[in-house]
Amino acid sequence: MTLPTVFISYSHNDEKEKNELVTQLSVLKSHGLIKLWSDDEIGAGGDWKSDIEQAMDQAEVGVLLITANFLTSNFILETEAPRLLLRRRDEGITVFPIIAKYCDWQSVEWLTKMNVRPKNGAPVWRQGGIHADEELAKIASEIRALLQKKAAGGTSHPAPGASLADLVSSPPAPTPPSAAIPSTEMTKIQKQKLVQALLACSSMSDRNKRDAIIDDLSPNIKHSIDRNSADVFDVMNIVNACLNYEGGLQELIDTMEFYEGSALPMQRVKDLLGHL
Repeated sequence: MTLPTVFISYSHNDEKEKNELVTQLSVLKSHGLIKLWSDDEIGAGGDWKSDIEQAMDQAEVGVLLITANFLTSNFILETEAPRLLLRRRDEGITVFPIIAKYCDWQSVEWLTKMNVRPKNGAPVWRQGGIHADEELAKIASEIRALLQKKAAGGTSHPAPGASLADLVSSPPAPTPPSAAIPSTEMTKIQKQKLVQALLACSSMSDRNKRDAIIDDLSPNIKHSIDRNSADVFDVMNIVNACLNYEGGLQELIDTMEFYEGSALPMQRVKDLLGHL
């Protein structure tokens, strides 16, 4: 079986941060889950440009280590980023922008149209890097879950575009609902039971975590949610918004699972949905 390749795009001025990222991703590599590629793989005397292009063409995931150094590198902006985003558009690979250090990444149009990590946009190496291990471990876990999901069911391709910004302007279509997730038909009582089950999960009961989950939903869903200061009504409005889109509720559950993992309240939510 061919292992999926994770390609790391970074500035050589951020070698230290890249090495820490490689250490975390190497956990997946050492357990036979991924092939990991950065330009450290280029041998002495090799054709470095050809090797990089070949690695990008084979990658299932492209990780962008975003810093001011990254955003001012001509090679990255003219070669690596466009090539990875083109494959994202045409072949459906995943491109993972990681905000590594403080920089004005919000001024870069194509980046503002992507879901960056960490989810709140705060740099991984903030506060002297005291949160770096925690944030990088979360990212490694998300990449693992993403690749497992791809292997199980595949993903949809983004719509065509022309410019670098256009390559990320159209989000992938929502994942089709599984047989266990109702699409749009739920009674008022069923919705109330679901809301109570969701509020038992820390990712929904905590307002900040709930905000992060909403921010990670497809734009058409998250922008249609009528937020409410009362938790129960806020979660009910989230459920209603998700039910208005095919696969919306499944997308919510998938997003929550990143935070909850196999926690008992999350399993109860899934069991409830299986009986609705």
